[in-house]
Amino acid sequence: GFCEFLGFPYAGCGIAASVIGIDKIKTKAILQVSGLPVLPQVIIEDWELGSVDTIAAIKEHITLLPGTTMPDLETLKAIHPLFAERIQESEARFNYPVFVKPASLGSSLGVVKAGDRRSLAVALAQALILDRRTLVEPQCNWPEYGIGLCGLDEPQVSLVVGYTLNPDFYDYEAKFGAEAQEDAIPARLDSAQTQKLQDLAKAAWQALGLEGCARVDCFWENGQIAINEVNTMPGFGAHSVYAQAFNQAGLPPSGLLDQIMAAGLERHRRR
Repeated sequence: GFCEFLGFPYAGCGIAASVIGIDKIKTKAILQVSGLPVLPQVIIEDWELGSVDTIAAIKEHITLLPGTTMPDLETLKAIHPLFAERIQESEARFNYPVFVKPASLGSSLGVVKAGDRRSLAVALAQALILDRRTLVEPQCNWPEYGIGLCGLDEPQVSLVVGYTLNPDFYDYEAKFGAEAQEDAIPARLDSAQTQKLQDLAKAAWQALGLEGCARVDCFWENGQIAINEVNTMPGFGAHSVYAQAFNQAGLPPSGLLDQIMAAGLERHRRR
C-alpha cells in the first residue's frame, strides 16, 4: 500500500488480491462465486461471542471440565449459546476429525485437527484468540498438490508439486522444520491430470486478480477436486516448493525473480 501511495513499482500481488488471498474465508467466497470448487466450511467470528475476555473465558470453562469429559450441547450452551450453535452446526455437516483454521494466519499456524467435540471447542476458542475470524472444515483425505504461477494476465505455471503429508496434516513443522518432508516434484500424475490442476490454478489466478507470483494448493483424487488455499507470497527459502517447481520446469530462481519483477514493472507502466 505504501508503494502504491508513493507511485513506486513493486513485485507481487496488488493490494486487493493480497487482502483477499490472506483471508481464507474471503478467498473461498470469491472462488465459489466464480464456479471453482472449494471445501464446505462453518464460520465463526469473534464479535458474535463478545470480547477477547469472553472468548478466553469460554476456553477456560472448557479446559476446566473434569478429566476427558466430553461436553454435551447443554453444557456448551450454558457457556455460550452461539458458540454451542456453531459446534452443533459443524457436527451436523461434518464427521470428525475436522480442521479449525484461523482465517488470516499463514504457514498452517494456529491450524488444529480436532477429533471430538471437546478438542473442537478448545480449538475454536484458541483460534478466535489468534484471529478475529475462524473456519471449520471437514478433513479431506485426497492427496494435496501445489501449483506455482508467475506473470500477469497469462501467468506461467510451474510443475505440479505432490505434497508429502505426515500422519496428521501438513503443519508448520512438516513445511519448515528440521525434518521437513521431501515433496514430489513433479507430482506422480499423468499429463492430463497435471493439465487439469494447472488449468484450475490459472482459473483461481484470474478469479482472484492475482499478479506477480502466487501458489495455489488443491486437493484432487479420482476426478474430485477442491482448491484448499492460495498463497500470494510464496516462500523462497531452503524448503520453497514454489522455486523448486519452477526450477525443475527450466526456470531457475534468478530467472523466476526476473519474471516477478518484470511483472511488477509492467503493471506500473500500465498505470
